[in-house]
Amino acid sequence: MTALALIAACVAVGIFGQRIGDGRGDDALLPMGDLAVTARDVQQRMQLEALERPEEAPGPTSSELAMLALESLGAEWTPPDLASVGGVAVLAGPVPLSPDGHGLAILYEFEELGEARFLALLALPDSGRHAVFDEFGRARVLEPTQAILEPDSPEDADGPSTLAWSDGTMIFVARCDERHGLALARAALGAP
Repeated sequence: MTALALIAACVAVGIFGQRIGDGRGDDALLPMGDLAVTARDVQQRMQLEALERPEEAPGPTSSELAMLALESLGAEWTPPDLASVGGVAVLAGPVPLSPDGHGLAILYEFEELGEARFLALLALPDSGRHAVFDEFGRARVLEPTQAILEPDSPEDADGPSTLAWSDGTMIFVARCDERHGLALARAALGAP
């Protein structure tokens, strides 16, 4: 009877032990999918704000973006200038991101993309805790050489998509309502 109880306890620890440990410590990995959902929500809010602002309202200058980056991220970072691919920053501001606490969101507008003309970029410090999942479902830290491009819906691969990558010090998440917009700006964004 004692052996049976011992086996049952071992099985219970094996099944639930990893899950108990995953969510408890400060070193728990954070799924990139959660950050992608946040990026989608931020993009939608910023798009609505951009559509409601007067057309002649100026967007943030490169020096204003650099100052916002310093204030929001606590580090010097020069946001990408997407003018070479037809993008203009129209809105920017700090974004509360838990548990890391802070990030910066920039909304770019591309006239040539038509209705899907907005691309949102989120930047936050890379804590080394953001995870992607391999083909076996194992969580792996997002490496600086990795870029993850995911459509919102598998049925619409050319529709709304998210591109995420790290440079080793920052995590970046770009969102656009068309995959073409991400492809257009990918190199200018600095994504691998």
